[in-house]
Amino acid sequence: MDWEKATSELTEGEMLDFLKLDAGKHTILFKDDGKEKEVEYEGKKYDKVFFKVEHNGEEFTWSVSKGVTKRGLFGQIAAVGKSKGKLDGEQITLIVNGNGKNRTYTVLEAAELNNEEPKQKSA
Repeated sequence: MDWEKATSELTEGEMLDFLKLDAGKHTILFKDDGKEKEVEYEGKKYDKVFFKVEHNGEEFTWSVSKGVTKRGLFGQIAAVGKSKGKLDGEQITLIVNGNGKNRTYTVLEAAELNNEEPKQKSA
């Protein structure tokens, strides 16, 4: 590793805690339009979008996999961004169901754009 080169490419970006959401209903305020980045994990490459967001009065980095379906989390966020022309300053209501790899996400604003009923499990 060329550490001189590696350190010269670093920026003075703000490091925020990553947003981790439990099952339930959440209000998310976007503080930017996101930054795309390819991330490597355990030898595999993934396309991610990193958003600066506010949740419960605190700022976080929210890492979202850049999916390929309209019903996936990124597809729903993209639908809201398209309808508003931006995400920065926009607020969404997110319903999280399940745990771990069995999580599902519904962005209520995207469901309204598609005239769908939100998939919220009763407690």
